[in-house]
Amino acid sequence: MIKLFSKGMDTACKTLFFMGGVCLFVAAFIVSYDVFMRYVFIKPTSWANDFVEYALLYSTFLSAAWLTRNDWHIKLTAVYDMFSDKARLALDIFNATLIFAVIVFFFWYALTDTINAYQKGILIVRPVTVDKWIIQMAMPIGYFALLVVLLRNLVGSVMKIRTVFAANTVRGSK
Repeated sequence: MIKLFSKGMDTACKTLFFMGGVCLFVAAFIVSYDVFMRYVFIKPTSWANDFVEYALLYSTFLSAAWLTRNDWHIKLTAVYDMFSDKARLALDIFNATLIFAVIVFFFWYALTDTINAYQKGILIVRPVTVDKWIIQMAMPIGYFALLVVLLRNLVGSVMKIRTVFAANTVRGSK
């Protein structure tokens, strides 16, 4: 059951990552179109910057879980690599717990704000008027996927405790 859920989550995260990539492609196309219209026809678009912002927002939140799952995010490991296996594991568990708690807060805030924007019919009034919840929807979706990945990482780190302590005990007894 756990393997099936894990596989389903991997598929969902990978799909979100692909959708984030599509959003980046759309943003690049919109910028190119706007530059072309501005300098070739001297008719810049009034909506391009807004939709590039929306595409970048979606790209960021939809891609975060897959990047975290594959450990493709930026890490500063110069000091971390100097620690023992036990200390690194303890640091991993502490970091995973702290990050999980922060993302729970962000998820809850984004979800309630998105629901509020939907219920009140709040609009973003720019050259093209858009319902605010449509733009905000990427945040709770991305945060939820990230929470699942972070929880899996946290459980994986906790499960390593026995292995790391057993390996260090064997090494220490020689």
